[in-house]
Amino acid sequence: MTADRIAEGIMTYLWMKPQAHRSLQSIERLCKYLCGPDEQDYLRKGREAMRSLMVQGSIEFMPQNNIGLSPSNALSAGKKFYLTNLPLASVFGPVALEKYGVKRGTAIMPRTEETLDQLKRTKVPIQAFRLQTVLTSMATLESVIINWDKAKLINTDAFQVRSDQGFVPAEKSTPDGVYRMSPHPYSQCYLRYGGNWITIPRREENIDGYQMAAFFVDSAVIRRRRQLCYDLQNETLTVKLRNFPVILERLLYINTALGENENADLRARKYAITSSAARKLNQILSDTISTI
Repeated sequence: MTADRIAEGIMTYLWMKPQAHRSLQSIERLCKYLCGPDEQDYLRKGREAMRSLMVQGSIEFMPQNNIGLSPSNALSAGKKFYLTNLPLASVFGPVALEKYGVKRGTAIMPRTEETLDQLKRTKVPIQAFRLQTVLTSMATLESVIINWDKAKLINTDAFQVRSDQGFVPAEKSTPDGVYRMSPHPYSQCYLRYGGNWITIPRREENIDGYQMAAFFVDSAVIRRRRQLCYDLQNETLTVKLRNFPVILERLLYINTALGENENADLRARKYAITSSAARKLNQILSDTISTI
């Protein structure tokens, strides 16, 4: 079972009750069912499927560790609409399902007067999308992280530290890095930075809390790694990181889907972004983008 097929299964499950929130545990059970009893890797594939749906804007983390559908909307740029969680058949007629497809909750449609009138008639929210404008309004990664709550920790004996091989028992000296309180996968995580223990927000509080902290540790700020590669000639940014912030990748995904850059490839996480927008993104990410 591929992650794409699992993603389609998750969307079908959520659309059964569009207004309801499903527990993360029920989604994991669904992934196990879809993969079958002999598939031992169902959790990894399920998380890959959920991340892909979050990146494209189809689902969100909700309070109390639940998952729900993202709000229905239409983003507009150039000659296209990027539609999220719309009942296309009721808005545009049954032929729309065959022509555009909504198995994963999103669809790209041409921006025409007829499409615009139909969206307005059904009161679908329409917003102009401009990546440069959104990035300009965003704070830097470091400024967000240092304003998270500070924690006073006394006993770190059971702590584990994130490494390239996963979480391992922490050293007594607790150098800068990402830690969790215990081996339990859902235990509270902390960032050690500048002599402080910083509480990493849980997913329902900040969908990107853990990804931001992990990226921050691996980046130019702490480990001096340049983690992203920008092709100036083709105006594409290639992302190969598991812990790249979801919200930033969602912006890149939508910008690429609405654009016309033939060098981009959504499935390969090779995103279209102008050089000016890439410079702004590099500021947000503390100079972690290298240029070729």
